[in-house]
Amino acid sequence: YRRMEGCVVSRNCSDWASSSSRAVWIDSGTVDLVNCLVNDNISGYCRTSESVWETGTDAVYVGTGVRQVRITNCTIASTPPDSRVQSGIETAYVEGVSRRVLVRNSIVWGHSVGINTGPAKELGLLAFSDVQPNYGDFQWTGDGVIDVDPAFVDAAGGDYRLAPTSPCIDTGDPESPLDPDGTRVD
Repeated sequence: YRRMEGCVVSRNCSDWASSSSRAVWIDSGTVDLVNCLVNDNISGYCRTSESVWETGTDAVYVGTGVRQVRITNCTIASTPPDSRVQSGIETAYVEGVSRRVLVRNSIVWGHSVGINTGPAKELGLLAFSDVQPNYGDFQWTGDGVIDVDPAFVDAAGGDYRLAPTSPCIDTGDPESPLDPDGTRVD
């Protein structure tokens, strides 16, 4: 069992121009990602002053050896057009892997594909989250799932906090602990 809590995986550049480059790669066991920010990570040929794209990448990849991955209260985001992160979350295209992924109270936004499970088009759980539609034609559904711009304070500047007008404010799972301000979790 592994738990990543309160972590930030941000603005990293993998200098390996390969489809196997991911910001977070989970390929075995049971893993919890809690209160994490995964943003603006890229792959390709990296330079100190700029990144030159040769390939895209996925922010969080779930491989075949995973028993379960729980993503809770996380923001997995990318800032177009500077980022070419293909998928916010991608699972291996092997029968049953996508059903081992549980996403709750999270935002997956700014990628060409919000969540990519290949032909399965299913997760073990997707609830109370804001997920960008896949290629504009496939929308994720579930209790409390929305697909609207989350209105970050300044995503281009790296500030992924929610603006006061965000549609994600107070829309998290009502069974979750309250926010520090005593309201429903964002």
